[in-house]
Amino acid sequence: MTTESLVLEETLAISEIETLYETLKCVVATEQDLIIDATAVGSMDTASAQLLVSCVRQLEENGCAIQWIGASEAFTKTAKLLNLEQWLQQAA
Repeated sequence: MTTESLVLEETLAISEIETLYETLKCVVATEQDLIIDATAVGSMDTASAQLLVSCVRQLEENGCAIQWIGASEAFTKTAKLLNLEQWLQQAA
């Protein structure tokens, strides 16, 4: 099984949700393990976080492994505020 890589944008917002959705939809369709880089994220809204959770859950259900190679302070803080760090597999 090969691995996909996803580098998240600096701004994850509802105004860009369609682009993020299309990207994640393609990732899930490949049913491959995924490496996610969230080091550049400067802001993330609730809709984007929920979409990421949905992607992670779907990949896990498909038996795929998720690996985070980094997360910005903003990403981690937002995940904690929304009580989603478990779903986004982020270390506290």
